Amino acid sequence: MGPTVIIMAIVIGACIGAPLRYFTEQRLTAALPGRSFPWALLLINVSGCVLAGVAAAQLHGTARIFVITGICGSLTTFSGFGWSMYWLWHERKQVWLAALATMTIACIVGFWIAYWICTR
Repeated sequence: MGPTVIIMAIVIGACIGAPLRYFTEQRLTAALPGRSFPWALLLINVSGCVLAGVAAAQLHGTARIFVITGICGSLTTFSGFGWSMYWLWHERKQVWLAALATMTIACIVGFWIAYWICTR
């Protein structure tokens, strides 16, 4: 597998993941009440980690790069996480730590469970 194929797999995957993230976040934010907790970001990041766990367990080579680095890499993002944590720190300190812990733990556990299920 040459570097051109790898780059194309990442780019095409990112072209799927980035708009998926944007439109999913827009719809979830509109559907979920209030802005006291970043529910849309949590759901996007956990679902992306679950998808990455499935891909890590089931795919190899270019397909794995396409899904994990391309789709999941642009679907889930630390920039959105960083912005939400910054916003919560300044606007809703009372939920900042809960959001930080929930997001981190849920993403890791989601990945592990998906990987474990797919390798059994």
